[in-house]
Amino acid sequence: DIGTIKSFYKANLALTQKNPKFDFYGKVRAGKSRPVYTRSRTLPPSQVVGGRFNQSMLAKGCYVDDGCNINGSIVGIRTHLEKDVTLDEVLFIGSDFYEVDDLREEIISEGKIPLGVGEGTVIRKAIVDKNARIGKNCKLVNVNGIKKLKNPKKGYYIDDGLIVIMSGAIIPDGTVI
Repeated sequence: DIGTIKSFYKANLALTQKNPKFDFYGKVRAGKSRPVYTRSRTLPPSQVVGGRFNQSMLAKGCYVDDGCNINGSIVGIRTHLEKDVTLDEVLFIGSDFYEVDDLREEIISEGKIPLGVGEGTVIRKAIVDKNARIGKNCKLVNVNGIKKLKNPKKGYYIDDGLIVIMSGAIIPDGTVI
């Protein structure tokens, strides 16, 4: 059942487990193999400069800088993670497009936030919808244990204790949720 935000989140993150109930890879069960085939994307492979991955999935076209810690998370296509980012039980949808290095530098020089996640940010138990821009040194961890909150002007809401960063949201440097 994926009728709620929480059940959608749980169903997706269950895929990161060693033997998930839903199997993409067609392991033989009950004498049958049923792999899932998807539409091919023409994207470069992901580049992982450094960091640690534990029970996580990384889609094509991502950039993961040094010192990142990805635990029990799904990192969607074209996601850009700067140094020392921590994702803990995060469903990160990814991006529809790239911002090449020159454009990223220009965006930063204008005081704006590029696509992806800025250096030193920690995100825990969250869904990050596509094309999100999350600044440096943010703590998106639901520090106050809030169960329900709507804050669309700030680009997020909380549903059943789960942080949801909205599509196209811009989360400023140093934000604490």
